[in-house]
Amino acid sequence: METVNKKRFTWLFILPNVLFALIAYFTDAAPLVVMLNFALVALWAGVCVAYLPPVLQIIVDLRPLDRADVLALGIFFSALSTVVIRTWSIVWRLLGQPRWLLETDIVSYALYTSVIAAVCHLAAPGGVNDRVPQRRWVNIGAWVAMLLFAGLMVTFLVTGETGVP
Repeated sequence: METVNKKRFTWLFILPNVLFALIAYFTDAAPLVVMLNFALVALWAGVCVAYLPPVLQIIVDLRPLDRADVLALGIFFSALSTVVIRTWSIVWRLLGQPRWLLETDIVSYALYTSVIAAVCHLAAPGGVNDRVPQRRWVNIGAWVAMLLFAGLMVTFLVTGETGVP
Protein backbone atom coordinates (compact mmCIF):
# COMPACT_ATOMS: atom_id res chain seq x y z
CA MET A 1 0.00 0.00 0.00
CA GLU A 2 1.24 3.46 -0.84
CA THR A 3 2.00 5.93 1.92
CA VAL A 4 -0.17 9.00 2.24
CA ASN A 5 1.34 12.36 1.30
CA LYS A 6 0.54 13.99 4.64
CA LYS A 7 1.09 17.54 3.43
CA ARG A 8 -1.22 17.08 0.44
CA PHE A 9 -3.81 15.27 2.56
CA THR A 10 -3.75 18.10 5.08
CA TRP A 11 -4.10 20.85 2.46
CA LEU A 12 -6.71 19.09 0.33
CA PHE A 13 -8.88 17.40 2.95
CA ILE A 14 -8.21 18.34 6.56
CA LEU A 15 -7.89 22.14 6.31
CA PRO A 16 -10.86 22.72 3.98
CA ASN A 17 -13.13 20.70 6.27
CA VAL A 18 -11.85 22.43 9.39
CA LEU A 19 -12.40 25.78 7.65
CA PHE A 20 -15.97 24.79 6.78
CA ALA A 21 -16.62 23.59 10.34
CA LEU A 22 -15.45 26.95 11.70
CA ILE A 23 -17.54 28.92 9.21
CA ALA A 24 -20.58 26.73 9.94
CA TYR A 25 -20.10 27.12 13.68
CA PHE A 26 -20.00 30.94 13.50
CA THR A 27 -22.70 31.32 10.81
CA ASP A 28 -26.40 30.53 10.76
CA ALA A 29 -27.22 27.69 8.38
CA ALA A 30 -29.75 29.61 6.22
CA PRO A 31 -27.40 32.39 5.03
CA LEU A 32 -24.61 29.85 4.58
CA VAL A 33 -26.86 27.73 2.37
CA VAL A 34 -27.79 30.81 0.31
CA MET A 35 -24.15 31.88 -0.06
CA LEU A 36 -23.03 28.39 -1.05
CA ASN A 37 -25.90 28.09 -3.54
CA PHE A 38 -24.77 31.39 -5.10
CA ALA A 39 -21.16 30.16 -5.18
CA LEU A 40 -22.21 26.87 -6.81
CA VAL A 41 -24.29 28.58 -9.48
CA ALA A 42 -21.46 30.99 -10.29
CA LEU A 43 -18.66 28.40 -10.30
CA TRP A 44 -20.55 25.71 -12.20
CA ALA A 45 -21.74 28.28 -14.74
CA GLY A 46 -18.05 29.05 -15.23
CA VAL A 47 -17.38 25.33 -15.75
CA CYS A 48 -20.20 25.19 -18.34
CA VAL A 49 -18.58 28.06 -20.23
CA ALA A 50 -15.11 26.50 -19.95
CA TYR A 51 -16.31 23.13 -21.29
CA LEU A 52 -18.59 24.55 -23.98
CA PRO A 53 -15.88 24.66 -26.70
CA PRO A 54 -15.01 20.95 -26.36
CA VAL A 55 -18.71 20.05 -26.26
CA LEU A 56 -19.38 22.06 -29.42
CA GLN A 57 -16.33 20.45 -31.05
CA ILE A 58 -17.65 17.00 -30.12
CA ILE A 59 -20.98 17.87 -31.75
CA VAL A 60 -19.45 18.93 -35.08
CA ASP A 61 -16.51 16.51 -35.17
CA LEU A 62 -16.76 13.53 -37.49
CA ARG A 63 -14.26 11.36 -35.63
CA PRO A 64 -15.51 8.72 -33.18
CA LEU A 65 -15.93 9.75 -29.57
CA ASP A 66 -13.02 8.87 -27.34
CA ARG A 67 -12.96 8.46 -23.57
CA ALA A 68 -11.73 12.02 -23.00
CA ASP A 69 -14.71 13.31 -25.04
CA VAL A 70 -17.11 11.29 -22.91
CA LEU A 71 -15.47 12.59 -19.73
CA ALA A 72 -15.70 16.18 -21.02
CA LEU A 73 -19.41 15.64 -21.72
CA GLY A 74 -19.82 14.26 -18.19
CA ILE A 75 -18.17 17.33 -16.70
CA PHE A 76 -20.33 19.65 -18.82
CA PHE A 77 -23.56 17.87 -17.87
CA SER A 78 -22.54 17.79 -14.19
CA ALA A 79 -22.05 21.53 -14.33
CA LEU A 80 -25.30 22.12 -16.21
CA SER A 81 -27.37 20.01 -13.82
CA THR A 82 -25.84 21.76 -10.82
CA VAL A 83 -26.54 25.23 -12.26
CA VAL A 84 -30.16 24.30 -12.98
CA ILE A 85 -30.93 22.62 -9.65
CA ARG A 86 -29.12 25.21 -7.51
CA THR A 87 -30.80 28.09 -9.39
CA TRP A 88 -34.14 26.34 -8.87
CA SER A 89 -33.31 25.95 -5.16
CA ILE A 90 -32.64 29.69 -4.91
CA VAL A 91 -35.97 30.46 -6.62
CA TRP A 92 -37.74 27.93 -4.39
CA ARG A 93 -36.35 29.60 -1.25
CA LEU A 94 -37.20 33.10 -2.54
CA LEU A 95 -40.82 32.03 -3.14
CA GLY A 96 -41.22 30.65 0.38
CA GLN A 97 -40.45 26.98 -0.39
CA PRO A 98 -43.74 26.00 -2.05
CA ARG A 99 -44.16 22.24 -2.34
CA TRP A 100 -45.33 22.41 -5.95
CA LEU A 101 -41.88 23.64 -7.03
CA LEU A 102 -40.31 20.39 -5.83
CA GLU A 103 -41.94 18.22 -8.49
CA THR A 104 -41.59 20.08 -11.78
CA ASP A 105 -40.10 19.34 -15.18
CA ILE A 106 -37.23 21.71 -14.37
CA VAL A 107 -36.25 19.54 -11.40
CA SER A 108 -36.68 16.45 -13.57
CA TYR A 109 -34.45 18.00 -16.24
CA ALA A 110 -31.72 18.80 -13.71
CA LEU A 111 -31.87 15.25 -12.40
CA TYR A 112 -31.86 13.86 -15.96
CA THR A 113 -28.74 15.84 -16.94
CA SER A 114 -27.11 14.68 -13.71
CA VAL A 115 -27.89 11.08 -14.67
CA ILE A 116 -26.34 11.66 -18.10
CA ALA A 117 -23.27 13.15 -16.41
CA ALA A 118 -22.87 10.15 -14.12
CA VAL A 119 -23.24 7.72 -17.03
CA CYS A 120 -20.60 9.67 -18.98
CA HIS A 121 -18.22 9.55 -16.01
CA LEU A 122 -18.68 5.79 -15.68
CA ALA A 123 -18.42 5.29 -19.46
CA ALA A 124 -15.01 6.97 -19.70
CA PRO A 125 -12.51 4.68 -17.98
CA GLY A 126 -8.98 5.89 -18.54
CA GLY A 127 -10.22 9.11 -20.11
CA VAL A 128 -7.37 11.16 -18.60
CA ASN A 129 -3.83 9.85 -19.10
CA ASP A 130 -5.21 6.30 -19.30
CA ARG A 131 -5.63 6.55 -15.49
CA VAL A 132 -8.65 8.57 -14.50
CA PRO A 133 -11.01 6.99 -13.82
CA GLN A 134 -9.40 3.57 -13.40
CA ARG A 135 -11.30 0.84 -15.25
CA ARG A 136 -11.40 -1.42 -12.17
CA TRP A 137 -13.00 1.33 -10.05
CA VAL A 138 -15.42 2.23 -12.85
CA ASN A 139 -16.58 -1.39 -12.88
CA ILE A 140 -16.98 -1.40 -9.09
CA GLY A 141 -18.81 1.95 -9.27
CA ALA A 142 -21.13 0.67 -11.99
CA TRP A 143 -22.04 -2.37 -9.88
CA VAL A 144 -22.64 -0.21 -6.81
CA ALA A 145 -24.83 2.11 -8.89
CA MET A 146 -26.89 -0.74 -10.37
CA LEU A 147 -27.38 -2.49 -7.03
CA LEU A 148 -28.25 0.72 -5.21
CA PHE A 149 -30.70 1.75 -7.95
CA ALA A 150 -32.35 -1.69 -7.85
CA GLY A 151 -32.63 -1.51 -4.06
CA LEU A 152 -34.11 1.97 -4.14
CA MET A 153 -36.61 0.95 -6.84
CA VAL A 154 -37.69 -2.11 -4.84
CA THR A 155 -38.10 0.09 -1.76
CA PHE A 156 -40.20 2.53 -3.78
CA LEU A 157 -42.36 -0.22 -5.29
CA VAL A 158 -42.95 -1.82 -1.89
CA THR A 159 -43.54 1.36 0.15
CA GLY A 160 -44.63 3.90 -2.46
CA GLU A 161 -42.35 6.47 -0.78
CA THR A 162 -40.67 8.96 -3.12
CA GLY A 163 -38.49 10.71 -0.56
CA VAL A 164 -40.05 14.08 -1.46
CA PRO A 165 -41.38 15.93 1.60
